[in-house]
Amino acid sequence: MTNFQVFRGRDAIQIMPVIAMVLVVMLLGVLLWLLHRNEVEDENRALIQDILWVEQNLHFNLDAVMERLAQLADLAGREGDASVSFVVQGRAVMSNSPEVERILVRDADGRVRRAIPPAEADPDRGGDPDWRTVFTLARTLGREVGTSGNWRRLGFRDSLSV
Repeated sequence: MTNFQVFRGRDAIQIMPVIAMVLVVMLLGVLLWLLHRNEVEDENRALIQDILWVEQNLHFNLDAVMERLAQLADLAGREGDASVSFVVQGRAVMSNSPEVERILVRDADGRVRRAIPPAEADPDRGGDPDWRTVFTLARTLGREVGTSGNWRRLGFRDSLSV
């Protein structure tokens, strides 16, 4: 007797609903698996879009701060860093940009000429340890230079030489 002869007649009719139910359950499982995979892809796509939005927003904010600091440097070049308008504009930059903790104006030798807000003893205390490298690089290139060394800390402290 072959295997096909076993399922002839009445036995074949009785086993067909069981086979149909197994196929329905398998198709339902495949459908649920495809639905889950689609949801995971949608979540990943949404996460990537959120990350790109945060990066774009951060880039825009940092560009705006860089522009304001460049304008402040231009004002210091025109009126001097001891002028009242320089101090007022410097405080305005700091109050509108919480990521800017302190503005230091250095002379050609790297000594601090003015600090906003004023420092009690050592204006370099608590600042970027790589400020001298940034300062030298900015003087060499003749343009603003920033570092990202302190961005690893959660304080968002950074150096910018204009």
